[in-house]
Formats: sequence, C-alpha cells, structure tokens
Amino acid sequence: MEEVALKDLDSRLLKQVENARRALTKNATYAVDVMSSIVKRHPECLEARKILHLAQQRTEDSGKSKMLKSLVSKVNCALHGLGDVEKIKKDPVTALCTAEDFLNTNPSNISAHKAIGIAAETLELYETAAFAFEEIYKIEPNNLENVKALMSAYIRIGKIDEAICIGDQAYKTHSADSELQTLIRKASVEQSIEKGKWEASEHFRDKLKDKDEANKLEQAGRAKTSDSELRFLIDEAKKAIQEQPENLNLYREIFNNYIKLKEL
Repeated sequence: MEEVALKDLDSRLLKQVENARRALTKNATYAVDVMSSIVKRHPECLEARKILHLAQQRTEDSGKSKMLKSLVSKVNCALHGLGDVEKIKKDPVTALCTAEDFLNTNPSNISAHKAIGIAAETLELYETAAFAFEEIYKIEPNNLENVKALMSAYIRIGKIDEAICIGDQAYKTHSADSELQTLIRKASVEQSIEKGKWEASEHFRDKLKDKDEANKLEQAGRAKTSDSELRFLIDEAKKAIQEQPENLNLYREIFNNYIKLKEL
C-alpha cells in the first residue's frame, strides 16, 4: 500500500473534507464522523487521518470523565487484540479501523496509537507510522519504547535530525540502553552521509565509548577505490546494518569508505 495525498482523493470526498474542516470549531463531533468514514475508505491518506485526529482532540472531555474513558478504552483495546502485535500484523487494515474507533472515544489512548503505528509499518505506510508514534510522544514523552519506535520511523523516512534530537533527549536518562545507543549511531551515520559533513557531526563520535578509536578512524585506510565501488560498499554496509545494528564494524566501514569517497 502507498500513501496518497489528500488532493488525489475523489473530488466528492474533498468537499466532505472541507465541510469537516469548517466544522472543527463549532461541531467537532460532525467532523469526527465525516473524517472517520473517509479514513476507513482511505487508510493510506495521512492528511485525512491528521484532520480526524484534530477533530478527535476537539471532542475530548476532561477531568474524571476523561480518566474513566481512558480506563475503559484500555480494557476494550486489550479485548479487541490491539495489544497483540501478531494479530495487528495479520490484519493491519482492520487494526487501523478499530484503533481509530477507540481514538474517537479517547484520543489519548496509547494502545490505539501504537496499534496504528504497527499496522501502518506492516502496510509500508511509513509516514503514517511516524505520525502515530509522534502522537504517543506528545502524550508520553518519556516512553522509551515509543521513543525508539519513533526514532526508527524517522530514520526510515529520512527525518534524521528529528531522530537524533529525540534520541539525545532520551540518552540523558537512558544512556545504558543499548538499543537506543545503536539508533543514535545509525541516525548519526545517516546524517553525516546525507549532509556530507562527517567532521561537523559530534553525535556518533560522542556515543562511541572509545573516542581515541573514533579519531583513528579519521586517519584509517587511504587506499584508492573507484567512486562506484565505494558507493556500492557504503550501500551494502547500510543494508547489513538493518540485520546487524550492533555491529560497529559496519559503521566504521561506512565511515572509512565515505572518507575515501570525499578524497576522490
């Protein structure tokens, strides 16, 4: 499944979207009803989902009613399998629809947002997955597992600076988490290659326990290799990192070949 822009939907649906937008202030419930229908028909349209979530937030209650809804919603989510990753992956489209139904009742339902993220990833709707994990981050910024999920999503869609930013924040209180360290390294490598300014990036070097080793990497292997060969080696190492994220040799290989590439 591929994500589609709002403008690419049927013109009749676009008129409904405009009506929903106009209703956000005075009749958010109507907006929720309209956008829920559209999102169920087009789960691949992230812009429509964002409008739906805005409408959901406009209808959210406060105080004891909100707390009670949150408790009931969590229980119901569990009963409907939204906490079961395998079940979500088996039928991601249904999971997306069910999760939004729960968010219509409680927009702060972490389980529902997480289910959307997992289902979207399964459908390769990576922008949508990132959005779902962003929603959780707004509600629970200290949720480490979600921070790591959001970092992974950001890296996948090319939001490297954002991944490093939230990673560095989490690192202040979770410096011993090896998975978080790996994600920070991975994001820093991507950032440096993307911007062509490895020497200006301190993130990867700071996270290596042996800084002397990082400095030696800058002086390592100057053997000449063709441009295409170096790019091939870098691409292969990046692919290998997907399967071996803890393998520092792969990051070193990218670094060394990138330096050689800059010298050609």
